Formats: sequence, structure tokens, C-alpha cells
Amino acid sequence: MLSAKTILVVLSLFTWLCGYDPMHTQAQTGQELFANQLSMPEGLTTDLQGRIVAHSSGVSATLLTQFTPDGMVLAQAPVGISGPIDSLRFMGSQLDTDPVSGRIYLLSPNGDILIIGPDTLQEIAERISIRGLKVDTSAVFDVNAESFNSFDLTSETLFGDIAVFHSRVGNTSEQLKLFLTGLSDGFPFVLQLQLDPTTDDVISSRVILTSTAIAPDSLSLPRGIAVNTQGSVLTTLPVSTADAVIDCPDAVVTFAHNFSDTEVNLPQVLPASSGIPSWGMTTDANGNFYLATGGVGNMACLRSGVGALVFVPFPLAPFTFSIVPITVFPASISHPQDTAVSRLSDRSVYVTIGNFNAIVRFPATDFLAQ
Repeated sequence: MLSAKTILVVLSLFTWLCGYDPMHTQAQTGQELFANQLSMPEGLTTDLQGRIVAHSSGVSATLLTQFTPDGMVLAQAPVGISGPIDSLRFMGSQLDTDPVSGRIYLLSPNGDILIIGPDTLQEIAERISIRGLKVDTSAVFDVNAESFNSFDLTSETLFGDIAVFHSRVGNTSEQLKLFLTGLSDGFPFVLQLQLDPTTDDVISSRVILTSTAIAPDSLSLPRGIAVNTQGSVLTTLPVSTADAVIDCPDAVVTFAHNFSDTEVNLPQVLPASSGIPSWGMTTDANGNFYLATGGVGNMACLRSGVGALVFVPFPLAPFTFSIVPITVFPASISHPQDTAVSRLSDRSVYVTIGNFNAIVRFPATDFLAQ
């Protein structure tokens, strides 16, 4: 019979090799293939009517595809002006839905933001080009140095995930903010746009968060981001700490949606969260967070891993998390890209797996029955 010490060593080796902490990994009951007719699906969201909307590659343009909760295709529309230029321009775009208006916001890697009508999948407002804005980069909080510094947005800046915060208090107070992730000269960052809720005109644009911690080339991608209706924002960034996971320094970082306005309640690295990168992220109606990742831990800290979703319950104190491995494609390398949660009562969780041309669905019980 194995001793307790031997079992602990075996579990530690499993964690190091596979990237999963057995103390956090949950058994799966019903994840399934939801759709496999799209080419390299990336961005994903659910609209206020419970429909699932995915962004994927196409022949002459990238595509938005709308599904019913049972997987039936309702509509499909090209993104931008059909042609090879737009096909390349929007490849890899991410999505999020405005929880108040229902509009869908699409962020391209080039920094274009398209505002999409959920019923038509057509643009309904003027595009926003980040590269055409005068972005304030004068006072950016470096979560690694714990100080405010200037930041450079280069011409090669790559954009990643998008999160929409929309609050409305009566008829007098309303805020609409977009939180975007990106990568500039190898450094990940978060950019905040404040929009006019009526016209979608940009009121202000500012890089608010970064990390100057050194990260391996495997993490040279924009991270995921999400904001819940309570106003808490979550992302992951590399942090140089004593407990940082070797070759995987990303940790979970949280901040209030208005911290950049007041510069109080500064962003915080959540305890014992090192080794958790993210490429896409979302929240549910209760404020819980879901992170799409290649894996968690040392060897799995890549976009190309066995694939997993990390569930972070809200409130964030005390911080806990659980890992839900993607098992639909056994013994295979998965590329999870984005994730979304149904707004219907079933609260199903969806994730795009680009290299398998697939969307996978998880029952809510895989996450909430803990």
C-alpha cells in the first residue's frame, strides 16, 4: 500500500506534468459537442434572448453565426465588407453582449470595434477604431511593480478580449464602459473606453492596467477579461511573486470598474492564483467568472494545452477556484478561445475550440454544484 507521502509526491508530479491541481479539478458529468460546422470559431457570446452567437473564419469574410440553445443555426452574416482584406482583418475577433441594450460588441485583433444588432447580426452604429483614438497612456497601474507609470502603444499592438459594463440607475445616471485586453511590445495591458450610452461616441480612452513582469513566449497573447453586473473586473496578468509558478507567472487580477476614475481600491492579485492564464472570459447572472485556458500549472500554461475552463465564484473573497477539464476530445491538444454562459435558466456554459472547429457545451452543474 502506498504511503501518504508517496501519494502526495504522485499528485504533485501529476500537477507539474499535466497542469491540473487534483485538489481543484472537478469530475465531469455531461459536457458535449454543441456545434462543429464552423471553421476555427473564436469569439463567443450569448444574447439577451438566450441565443448563442459565434465568430468564425470564412472563405471571403469572417462570419457571425447565431444558434438556438438546441444547436440549430438561426442566422449567419459576414463581418465587415466581404473580401479577403476583411477576412484577414477580423480573424480572431472576440465578442461580448451589452447586458442592458443587448447589442453585441466585436473586437478585432487590429483594434476595430463593431456594434452588432443581435437580431440582424448587422452593424448598427459607426465602427470604433482604437488606432484612431488619442488614448491616454500617462498613468497606467503596473500590477507587478504596484505603481503608476507611462505606457507605450506601438503600431504592432494586438488586441484580444472585450468586456462590456453597462449600469443604469433610474433615468439620471448611466455608464457604458468597454474593457479591452491587448499586447504591446510583449507587455499585456487593459484599455478602458467610456462611451456615450445613447450615441456610442467615445468619451474617453485610457490604458489602465499592465504588468512588466517577464513572461515566456508561450504567453505572448492578449489575455481574457470579464466584468460582472456588480462592477468587478477580472483578468490575468504575469506577476513576479515568491509563489509564482515556473514558466507560468500569470495570476488572477481583479479591480473595480471605476478604479481608474478614482485611483483608489487599486487592482489586486488574488492569493494562490499563480499559474492561471486566460484567453477568453465571461460571467454569469450571479457574478461568477469563467476563464478559458489551455491549462493551469507549469507545463500546461500554454494556449495549446489539454484545455480547461476555470470557474471562479463570486464574491471573490475568499478566493477559490475549480478546474473543469475539456474531455470531449480525449488525449488531444485543444485550443480554447472564448467562453459564454447562457442567460436562460439552464445556465449552460459554452467554449470555442478553434483547432477542432467546435463549440463545446457544459451543464451548469459542472460548475455550480460545488
